[in-house]
Amino acid sequence: MKPVLFVAFSHQLQLNQIAGLKAQYGIEAEDIILLSDVNPELAETCKQIDPLATLEQVKELAALVVVEACKAGATHFYCQGEPTLAMWANMYSCCNFASHKVLASYMAYGSNRLEGGNLFEFVHIEQMTCIVSTTERRSIDDIQPDGSVVKRAVFNHVTWRELF
Repeated sequence: MKPVLFVAFSHQLQLNQIAGLKAQYGIEAEDIILLSDVNPELAETCKQIDPLATLEQVKELAALVVVEACKAGATHFYCQGEPTLAMWANMYSCCNFASHKVLASYMAYGSNRLEGGNLFEFVHIEQMTCIVSTTERRSIDDIQPDGSVVKRAVFNHVTWRELF
């Protein structure tokens, strides 16, 4: 099976991240599918989760993200951002969907929210490999003319790591 990465992330991948995907997992740049390309509305919602959203609402969003990954034929899954969304989406994506009752219930609940109707046709897919980008972080202090300090954080991709 050809490896395909589904990305639920609000930034574009860096060139060194894409090179790392090819080296570590055999994933080519053309086999990277962005949530924003397949469901812009859901991607926009995931960029800024309502701070007052309940756990159940965030879990529903996570399930909907994973359903999009299933529809895209993903073998690998990358979701970072809002911690609760990322945790539940990564957990759902690495499970065998046929036996995951929680996801199945969200799929049933959300079925009228996605194009294509009944989401149960996607329940049979194999689990995905969840990966995260590890970074080296540097803090840079820029002293301003008035003596104040502006702090910048610089993140450089190091490698990909499997979550589970």
